[in-house]
Amino acid sequence: MTARTFSTFALAVAAALLATAPSLAGDRYPPVPSNAADNTQAYPFDTVPVANPPIFRNQADIAAPPPAPPVSTPPPDNPVTAQPLIAQAANQPVADAPPRSLNARNSDTSRERTLELQTADVQPRRLAPPRLTPSLPDYKLGTGDKIRIVVYGEDDLGGEFEVDGSGFVRLPLIGQVQAAGFTIRDLETQVTAQLADGYVNSPRVSADIVAYRPFFIIGEVNHPGQYPYQNDMNLLTAVALAGGYTYRADDSDIYIRRNGSIEEKEYPADATTKIQPGDIIRISERFF
Repeated sequence: MTARTFSTFALAVAAALLATAPSLAGDRYPPVPSNAADNTQAYPFDTVPVANPPIFRNQADIAAPPPAPPVSTPPPDNPVTAQPLIAQAANQPVADAPPRSLNARNSDTSRERTLELQTADVQPRRLAPPRLTPSLPDYKLGTGDKIRIVVYGEDDLGGEFEVDGSGFVRLPLIGQVQAAGFTIRDLETQVTAQLADGYVNSPRVSADIVAYRPFFIIGEVNHPGQYPYQNDMNLLTAVALAGGYTYRADDSDIYIRRNGSIEEKEYPADATTKIQPGDIIRISERFF
């Protein structure tokens, strides 16, 4: 066989092989889905064949991704479209808060009060000077009265003193001075005269009553006894301090002994009867 004959034979065999190539390829490779985009085979003929390739019959076989959660849309910024939403929210009932107990309210009040006291501008407290009891006009001193004597320029000679049972007050330097039966101005004069008698040059003396002696109430009252005197006291005030009348009391007239006298005088049982320090009041019993 010549070279020319061999070349012709080879070309014929090659043409026969090319003619039978599609059928052979179908036998070697399993059918695969076509790509919808470019209509080409998913597996080219020059790739390695797969033993059991997956077969997709339709799109439903592919698992779909989970749905996205709903997103709340804020109310529109447009006031015209937002009005129905606002009206709907306004018409919805609002739940009332549960009632608070009394202890809780008191606790809140107490805490607020404590906070106010802590934040308040507290000023330093100033003690007021002692108040002197106004002297009754023409009142005669007696046992139990407390007086204050001031000698200007001589602090050691003054102070507070009480009239003792004998009617005297005992003062520094000059000793005892008669006080019972004298007014407070009479006592000033006596003390000034005794200090000027060889003790103090031109003494200036002031005397005041600090506290009056008590009064007594007996008879038909609920709590008879001794009570401190109060300024401008009348009979009704004295009876009130003693707890009021008993059911047997005669509330029309009363009897008073004054200035240490042993004789009683009858007075009306009303506010016009004034009580003085040292008075002894007797409430009598009615006859029926």
